[in-house]
Amino acid sequence: MEFMDQFISGDNLKLILGLKIKHYRQQQGLSLQRLARRSGLALSYISEIESGKKYPKPEKLIQLARALNISYDELVSARVQEDLDPLANLMNSPLIREFPFELFGVSTRDILQLFGNKPENAQAFLSTFIQIGQAYDMSLENFLFAALRTYQTRQNNYFPEQEAQAEIYRDSLKEASEELGGEGREAPGSQVLVKLLQGMHGYELDTHTLSRNPELEKFRSVYREGPVPRLYLNARLLESQKRFILLRELAFLNLELKIRPFTSSWIQVASFDQLVNNFIASYFAGAVLLPRSRMSEYIRSMQNRSSWSPELLLEPLEREDVTPEMFLYRMSQILPGLHDLSKIFYLRFTGKRDGDRVHLTKELNMTDDMIPYGLHLHEHFCRRWLPLRLMNQIREEGPGEPGELPRAGAQRVRFLDGDREYLLLSVARPLSLEDGKLSVMTLGIQLDGEQRDFFPFALDPSIPDELVHETCERCPLSSGECSLRAAPPGIRHLQDALQRKEKAISGLLRRDQPR
Repeated sequence: MEFMDQFISGDNLKLILGLKIKHYRQQQGLSLQRLARRSGLALSYISEIESGKKYPKPEKLIQLARALNISYDELVSARVQEDLDPLANLMNSPLIREFPFELFGVSTRDILQLFGNKPENAQAFLSTFIQIGQAYDMSLENFLFAALRTYQTRQNNYFPEQEAQAEIYRDSLKEASEELGGEGREAPGSQVLVKLLQGMHGYELDTHTLSRNPELEKFRSVYREGPVPRLYLNARLLESQKRFILLRELAFLNLELKIRPFTSSWIQVASFDQLVNNFIASYFAGAVLLPRSRMSEYIRSMQNRSSWSPELLLEPLEREDVTPEMFLYRMSQILPGLHDLSKIFYLRFTGKRDGDRVHLTKELNMTDDMIPYGLHLHEHFCRRWLPLRLMNQIREEGPGEPGELPRAGAQRVRFLDGDREYLLLSVARPLSLEDGKLSVMTLGIQLDGEQRDFFPFALDPSIPDELVHETCERCPLSSGECSLRAAPPGIRHLQDALQRKEKAISGLLRRDQPR
């Protein structure tokens, strides 16, 4: 088995060589002293080689190979022998190859050193992760998306470098728009962006294929690389969605992000670099469409309002011609980045208009509370949450009309098992590419300390208050206490039973203690 490129660095070659020499030495029952005598090398020097601190010159490697009764090529190869198979399996597993350990201060050297002495521990470590993933229906993509959320959270979901790049590019787009016959607007329309891709970057654009193919009609875009790159763009997209996708494509080019996905929605995540680059390109596109200065103006306008109105969210959507997701997600970036409002979360739910199931398709939690998250498998999210209430209201109204407008709502929530309060701002809309399907975006803002007074309208008595939980299966409320319960509290019952047993055992042990 061969290591991936990320493992074939100078330092890692030292570690691999050291592990192999130590393995061969122990396999043959040789002590360090005996190997030193056989090879003619100093004991301390061999010790440094085994610890990965030294990489000998060829003549000394030949001496070591002879002393270990193996060939020179076998010793210096980056291949790992079958006897080190557990370590090889670890290093060649997709999880270890692709997971960005460096985000958490762990280097490849750390991993190799951790398992070098006992390779069998590497197999146990890997098997544990695999079993956890299988138990919770987790894939490599789940781990990588979790790492991406950590990456965002550590930066408060705000990236000044991309903001500055977007501002410069936005100015250049205004000039390009005038030259290409546009209106010279700060945010050019999709036709101008198409001309830029075609004229400056040699793209071909296809706006017919996706919408005509049943297997592809739900994709917003597909990119095909080649001497003449081609971008397939779904003709059913809203103008705002087209602009976002075209700007993201221009971001890949202008920011020179070579490792990238080829589809607008993920089929498979190939690497963490691909995931991060897609995030950066999307961040850039959002910052061009909704620059931070403009977003701050909207936020300050909201700060001047003492009463809630849906128009606080709907007016900017119409004025900027952006989707609810673009606007609320930009708020999740600008609030912590420029206004020190960091205890927030963002959620996106989707569901069929004629169904009752709800899926959490996007999440970012920068608070200390356990908000709804994607690994609840087949559990039912608490129906008291504003986004689910909005979705149910729309469902009860029956089939939607063409050109149906988004609708917005606000809610204050408090967790049943805690005392922290949140303001929820939600906007619901029908999906443009999936008939009969709804999407609800929600921004949650913790109401404590200075954050409580940030938006005066957050305390408006007209905003409903609600006690909420994560899922019905974990909720302590009875059906009589909650008319919206969608499933029995099976997990809660198991947790309560376990607590009763622990309490009984504890009481028994205390009672039988000698006095």
